[in-house]
Amino acid sequence: VLYVFYVMFSICKSRVNL
Repeated sequence: VLYVFYVMFSICKSRVNL
């Protein structure tokens, strides 16, 4: 399941933006 990976990547990206 790549959904978990996608969510984790999205969160990481958001944290980097902040």
